[in-house]
This record gives sequence, structure tokens and C-alpha cells, in this order.
Amino acid sequence: MKPMTDNLPPTPPPGPSTDTQQLDAVKAELEMQRNYLRDILDSVEDAFMSVTPDGKLIFASRSFEQVFGYPVERYLSDPDFYKTVVHPDDLALVIRQRDDLFDKGSVELERRLVFPDGSIHWQFQRIWVNYDAEGHPLTVNTMGRDITARKQAEAALREAAATLEQRVDERTAELNQIKHRLETIFETISDGVLLLDPVHGIQAANPAGEALLNITPADYATFRLEHIFAPETVVRLRALKLQVAQTRQPQQVEAVLQRPGGLSHDVEISYAPVSGDESELAQLVIIIRDVTARKRTEAALRASEARYLNVVQTQTELICRYDTDLKLTFVNDAYARRFDQLPRDLVGQSFLPLIPERERDAVRLHALDLLRNGGASVHEYEFSGADGQKYWQYWTDVALYDDHGTITGVQAVGVDITERKRAEMTLQQKLDEEQELQQNLQVLHAISIELTKVETLDEFYRAVVEMGLTRLGMDRVGIFLYDQAANMAQGVYGTDDVGNIQAEKYIRFLIRPDGGMYTSMIKPERFHFNDNAPLYHKEDVVGYGWNLTVALWSGDRVLGWLVADNYIHRRPVTPTQIEILAQYGIYVSASLVRRQVEDALRASEEEFRLLLEAAPVATIISDTLGMIALVNQAAEDMFGYSRAEMLGQPLEIIMPQALDETDLPLSPVIAGADDERERLNVMALVGRRKNGTRFPADIQLSYIEIQSSSVMMLHVLDMTQRAAAEKALKQALAREKELSELRARFVSTTSHEFRTPLAAILAATESLSLYRQRMDDEQIANRLERIRAQVLHMRNIMEDVLQLTKMEAGYADFKLTDGDLGALCQAIVDEFNSQPDYHDRLVFSTPLAEPTAQFDARLLRQVVTNLVHNGLKYSEKQVRVELDRDEDELILKISDQGIGIPADDLKRLFEPFHRAANVGTISGTGLGLSIAKQAVTLHKGSLSVASQVGVGTTFTVRVPIKA
Repeated sequence: MKPMTDNLPPTPPPGPSTDTQQLDAVKAELEMQRNYLRDILDSVEDAFMSVTPDGKLIFASRSFEQVFGYPVERYLSDPDFYKTVVHPDDLALVIRQRDDLFDKGSVELERRLVFPDGSIHWQFQRIWVNYDAEGHPLTVNTMGRDITARKQAEAALREAAATLEQRVDERTAELNQIKHRLETIFETISDGVLLLDPVHGIQAANPAGEALLNITPADYATFRLEHIFAPETVVRLRALKLQVAQTRQPQQVEAVLQRPGGLSHDVEISYAPVSGDESELAQLVIIIRDVTARKRTEAALRASEARYLNVVQTQTELICRYDTDLKLTFVNDAYARRFDQLPRDLVGQSFLPLIPERERDAVRLHALDLLRNGGASVHEYEFSGADGQKYWQYWTDVALYDDHGTITGVQAVGVDITERKRAEMTLQQKLDEEQELQQNLQVLHAISIELTKVETLDEFYRAVVEMGLTRLGMDRVGIFLYDQAANMAQGVYGTDDVGNIQAEKYIRFLIRPDGGMYTSMIKPERFHFNDNAPLYHKEDVVGYGWNLTVALWSGDRVLGWLVADNYIHRRPVTPTQIEILAQYGIYVSASLVRRQVEDALRASEEEFRLLLEAAPVATIISDTLGMIALVNQAAEDMFGYSRAEMLGQPLEIIMPQALDETDLPLSPVIAGADDERERLNVMALVGRRKNGTRFPADIQLSYIEIQSSSVMMLHVLDMTQRAAAEKALKQALAREKELSELRARFVSTTSHEFRTPLAAILAATESLSLYRQRMDDEQIANRLERIRAQVLHMRNIMEDVLQLTKMEAGYADFKLTDGDLGALCQAIVDEFNSQPDYHDRLVFSTPLAEPTAQFDARLLRQVVTNLVHNGLKYSEKQVRVELDRDEDELILKISDQGIGIPADDLKRLFEPFHRAANVGTISGTGLGLSIAKQAVTLHKGSLSVASQVGVGTTFTVRVPIKA
């Protein structure tokens, strides 16, 4: 609490001592009262503060900061501090109230303050002013009370009231909807509904009720039950009505309602009380339902059930029903006969004792699951009959429901499927045997492949025994060879008494007529099976078991035997195993014959190989399709391939093609030989070594018949030197022919091109000789100029010929310098455009600012001039010259719209002296394009042409930017 003495009004000046004593006494009393008041204010939750009109603190209670949120000094140090504390939404009201304070003397308001922690508190504040006797303000007092809790309670109360009001509205709307639905149901329900007073009769009825009773509202008071029911029914209904009215318990009864015209209806009448005073008879609601159709349906259903029962009783299937307690409610005669009982003895009893004990729990769980989840299910179970045989039944169970959808039981139908199951088991056994056979056949196939990979005959015998043990699962297997001359069996490989493979070449014995080996030789199936045969280890009998002996045949000759037994594990043999072992014997026989033939053939081949290797000529053996089968050392040396690299490859890898007129590959030439297989010489042939070099070769081909099949033997001779001489001779002849043709074209062209200028010169000189005296100087000068022009034309022709000759001989002057090809083209175009014959017929364009490159300016000028002149000469329309570039080349295109070039001439267009067939009388030597082509080629560029007769021609020159 802040002290109050410092800011009290000033004390009067001292007077006489008596007055002073009285004044001191008053002061003391006043101070005591003030302290008392201060203690009271400090003890209450409300906060109080008193200040002078100029804002000096007189008193502040202890709860000030708790209520106002901040220390009193903050409020007094800054007169506008309150504006930062009051909630923005309340600030205008607070300012207005403070402004009215001294006019009104006191103000009250509720406001919100924002505390330092950001929380908002509601506060009730009362401010009043105390005045002295003369009306001057003495103190300004403030009382503050925290009303946050009250405000929150008020807000909660308002929210609760709003929620309650909303719920009342919703409930009212809901009740109205219910009322509307009930009224709709009352008006539209097909059942008759009556509101009945036990004393005063019908009070209300729905349209269905009025229609059923054939009444209107005007008939309510006079309606009597005698009008529509028989007398005995009326008595019963009146007693029932009174009972319901007294006991207030609903009742229901069925009756027959009589309609006008003698029609009757079966109806169901329900009486129900309407709530009312317990001391009075209750009003009743009567519902009358026409059940005529239902009665008819029930009668039809009973008839149908009777027919169904008759059908069920005559079925051979087992049919029963049981309830939720698993007790039988119905069984047909077939079901009763199956268990040798009467139906009446079974109904009411659980069916579980009838189920075999081992199946009983599963059937019980199945039934309970069906009763719990509904639906339908099927199952089958196996049981043993009195005769000890196995039987099977197949049951279909369907859940039964009442009108409310509640499961009330199960109907089950059982069928004896014993015959079907036995047939299925037999079929499955056959399928298993077939599958086992197929698997074993696949194993046999894999074994046969593996046996072909064995190198030697001894390894083959051992592999036969090993495969029988590991792949076919036999206990013991042995293989014996037959010495027909001595009629003895010779052991090769077998199995000892613990299953290990061992060599048995020491075993040799005579074939006894009563033994299994002899029997297998004479039986059609070529094997002998004994299910109780003596089993041997070495030469001693060590027990008894089954023994299978399979004869190994080749045509009509016995090669030996394959023998197997079950000495180690004594397992019984299956028919499939016997069949597989017999098939294994066939596989082994075929492989043994092939192996023996291969060994004999291998020995013969070795002899042949030694002879082949000794031959000094490259020798190759292939099949008739040209696949290499054998080569000798001389062939390896000639072609540079190793033997392994050539074997199995086509002949084309070393002799890619024949050099006859058809230029066909070698294989078709060989395959096309005549059927007599005579000696065939193929002289013109190309050989190719491994390093890619080719050489001319001569082959001598022979056919060899080996066991009804043919192979080819080729002897190859290197004809390089002779071919080189022939090639040089052919080249010389071709060059001579080319020069002869060129000479003829040159003579023809030059004679034609020289004839015109020579004729012009001759005419000019003759006119000068004959008429010179009659001519003036200008006429003489014109004729001399004509002679000079024709001489220059002939000189240009000769220079073109000389330049082409130098280019073809490689003696042309060729100097690369940096230059502007665009400027060169522009200069040439300007030169032609300045001539009267070509004025403004050339257009030059380029997007390049400085199309510079390295080129020979003289040669490229000649190239561009020739192409431009050709365009102007063969076209009467405009000629376009376009210059552009790509990444590393300048591209020059000269396009005209002239006569075009025939397709046949395009192939020879750049040959010297060649001119297109459609040039007609237009003069030319046929050298310009040839020179242009040579010049562009010197620049390592290209010159191409695209043309269409009657449309025009485009020449494209491409030269590198940098050489």
C-alpha cells in the first residue's frame, strides 16, 4: 500500500495551544480512521486508488496491480498509458467516459485490459470525484473489479441458451416431421386404422378404414360391428375391446369381414390402447388388415410343402434339416435308411453321433459357422463302412431364415460320391504314373545327351552305370558285353554291396539257358524280370530280391546286357521303373552302336588326316553346303587362319566370291554342279586371308562319297602373280580404249567448235579481200574485230583443253589464299549483268557478312563463271546465285529455270566433251563442267547437280572454309 501522508491537503497554521491540542486529537482520530479504512480496502479483492486532481497519488490498495495488470506508477507516470492497456475495441468508450468525469462527477463502465502476458481481462471500473465545500475537486477516486469470470460465465450462458434454443427448434422440426410422416402414413397406409372410444364409438378413421368398413365420417356415431361381422364374431370382438380398454394390453384376433354383395374377407384385427387416465377406460387404436391374399398364399404354401415333402421323400439323396442346437427337425426316408433308423427316431436328436468320430469335430465347427454367418457351403468327408471299405459323401448345406432374416437352421443334402472318388483315385494314379514316366523319359533324354559327350568307350561303360545309379535311382547297376563266339558274358563295370561303382572286367561266365540273360534274349520285350532272384556280390549269393536284365540289341545281334537289382535298400520296383529301365537299355544299345562306329571311323579319319597333312597343296574338305570340315597345314599357311578358326565356317570366309561374269558367291557355284559329281575346275576365284588381303586363286574340286553322303575336297593354288600380270594388261587395254574414245570425242568436238569460227574468219577475210576498196574504216574495223573475237574463242577452247589435261595429269597450278567468296561472286554477277545479252538476268544473294575462306581465286572464278554462263546459256529466265555456309563449308548454289538435263546424261555430265542430248544447236565444248569438277575436287570440295527436264537445274558447290 502506498503512503497517504505526503499528498494530504496542507495543515492549518498553529493557533493557541488548546486549539493545537484539539487539532492534534482530531488528526490522530482522522489518521486512525484512515488506517482503518486502508485496512478494509486492502482486504477486499476490488482495487482502489485515490489521486489529487493534478495526478499525485494519495492512496492505492494492495490489489491494484492484480486487478489493473500493471503497477500504479506506470499509470501515474504517463497520463496516456491507459490507452496502451485498454483493448482497442473499448478505447473510444473509455476516453469518452474520462472526458465526461468532471461534468458528471462519476462514471461507470466495463472494459477489457490487455495484461503483460497477452491475456485479456474484463474489468468493472467506477470513477468519482470528491469536492470541497466550495465545489473544487479535492480527490479523484477509482474502484476496479475483475469481472472476467463473470463475463466468461455470461458468454457460456448465452452460448448454452443459444444451443438450447437451437435444440428446441430442431426437436420441434423433428416432431413436426414425425407428425407429418405419421399423418402421411395414416392417410396412405393400406390397413384400416380406427380411433375408437369404448363408450362413444369411432372418433376417427383413415381412408383405408372407411373404405374397408364402407363408411363415411357421418356414419361414425351410428356404426355397429353387427353391420360387418357374424354375431359370434361380434361378441368376441366386444369382449376383446373391453379387455384391452381395461388392461391396457394390446390384443390381436383374426375374423371374417362381410362386405356388401356377399363378399367376405379374412382380416387381422389388432387392438392397442392409447395412453390416458389410469382410472378411465383407455381409448383404442384398431388396425384392420385384409389378409385374404396372405391366407390364400399360406394355403398354397402348405400345398406346395406337401408336394415338396413328397418329392423329398422319394429322392435317393440324403436330405435333412437341423436347428440352431444341431438337432434334426426333418429327415427324408433315404437319410433314415442310410443310418438304419426310422425318421421319427431321428427327429429331435442331434445328428453329430451319426458322423464318424474322426470327422465329427470338423462337421460340428462347419455347422456352427454356417449357423453364425449364413449363406451356403459344400463339403465332403470320408468314412469306413461296416464292410471295412472306404466311402465318401458330398454335402451341400444352406442356411434357413425366418421372415425377420434370422437364421433358424440349416437344410443339408448329401450325395454318395464313392464311385466318383474311386474313379478319380484310379485316374490320379494313372496320371501320377504317366507323370513319373514323362519325367523319367526326360531324364533318359538328358542321359542320352550326356552319354554322347563321353570321349572314350571305357568312359562310356562307366557312365552308363553311373547314370543308372544317380539319375534313375537304382540300387545297383551293371553292364556286361556278349562274346557270341564263346557264348559268354564279360563284365565291364558294376556296383559293389554299398553302391560304389567298380570295374568288373574280371567277371566272365557262360550264358545258362535258365538264366535271366538268356531269357531276355528270347523274349519279345527283350528284358527279363524276376521278383525273387538270387542277388550276387562278386560271385557269391548275398540275398534275394528283384532282378531286371535288359538285353542290348543292334539289329539282330546282341551286344550285351544291362542288369539292375535292389540289393542295398530292398525297395520294391514299380511298373514305371521297369519300363524306364527297358527304355534305358534301348538308349544304351543305340549309343553303344554309335560309339563303336564312331571309334572305327575315328581310326579311319586319323589315317586320312595324316595323308592330308602331308600334302604340299592347300587342301580343304567341306560338306555340300560349303561348311568347312577339315583343312591341312598348307591351307593354314595360305589363309593365315588357325585350324580351329576355319572349322565349321562357310567357305566364303576364305573364298568370298567367284570372279565370273555373275560375280556370285562360291557356295551357289559349288551347289550348282551337275549330279554326276565329276571333277570341276573353278579358275576365277578370290581368296581372302585373315588379315583381309585378297588374292586370286585357282581351285580344283573333287566329290568324295562317304557312307551315302558326299563331301567336297578343294585343292587351292595362289594365282597372285598371274592375276597381277592379267590385271596390268587389262588396265592398259582399258586406258588405251579410254584415250581412243577421248581422242575421238575431242576431234569431233573441236572440229565442230572450230568450224563455225573458222567459217566466220574465212567470210570476213574474203569480204576484206574483195571489197576492201569499197569499205570505210568502220566497216573494215568491224570485220577485223569479228576475226579477233573468233580467234579468241578458239584460243579459249584450246586453253580449256590444256587446263583439263593439266588437272588430270596433276600439273595444274593451285594456290590457296584467304579470300572473300561473296565478293568474287558479286564481281562475276556484275560482269555478266553489264553485258547487253545478260542484263539484269542474274540475282546474287547471301546472308553472310564476310563469307571468307581459303581458295584459289583463279580456279573458283572459272568454276563460278562456267556454271553461271551455263545457266544463262540454257535458260531465258532469271538465274539465281546463292551463297551460304554450314559448320565448316561454304555452299554456293547456281539455279536456272532452263531446259534441264535428261536423267541418262546426269551420270556422265562431268566427263570431258560430254554434252546433254537436249542442247540442240546451242554451242559448247563439254569441257566447262569437267574443269569445274576438277577444280572443286582440288579444293577438297564437292560439285553436285539436281535437274528436271523442262523445269531447271541447280548446281551446288561445297568448299571447305579452311583447307
